[in-house]
Amino acid sequence: MKTIVRCFLVALVGIAPINAADVRWKEYDNARFGFVLKYPGSLVASREPTNGDGREFHSRDREFSVAAMAHFFVPDSGDSFEARWKEELETPDVAINYKKKADTWYVVSGVSKDGTEYYHKLYTKGANWAGFHITYPHAKGKKYQDWVTRIEKEFVPFREGDYDRLD
Repeated sequence: MKTIVRCFLVALVGIAPINAADVRWKEYDNARFGFVLKYPGSLVASREPTNGDGREFHSRDREFSVAAMAHFFVPDSGDSFEARWKEELETPDVAINYKKKADTWYVVSGVSKDGTEYYHKLYTKGANWAGFHITYPHAKGKKYQDWVTRIEKEFVPFREGDYDRLD
């Protein structure tokens, strides 16, 4: 009986929400583009790419992932804030459950065909963009909702200073 109760408690902890206030948070400060991502300290950092455009952080089991990045819109290629918004809305095999667009940012979230919940947010300033992308199993949405909310609220897309940006 003790074994059954222990298994039940372990399973319950696995799906219980993670309170963002109870988690130690770290900060990734991108030196090249000047954005700041706050993320749960338990996440593992991937190697930063040689171009310094961002970084991905994931849970040890790779169930939860947040990637933050920045760059420029590519002139004369059709790449733009509007083009990216349209592309997000036309992504195949996803069910969008939330979308909102303002003058300098947009957010799109939903569930992919394989059951992965995603949350994309992109900011623009001049010819520059910065954003983040979060994924986790849709079935575990309640578990990670506090993390997603805090990451979104505390993301700083364009710090003041001398960073690699186009006017």
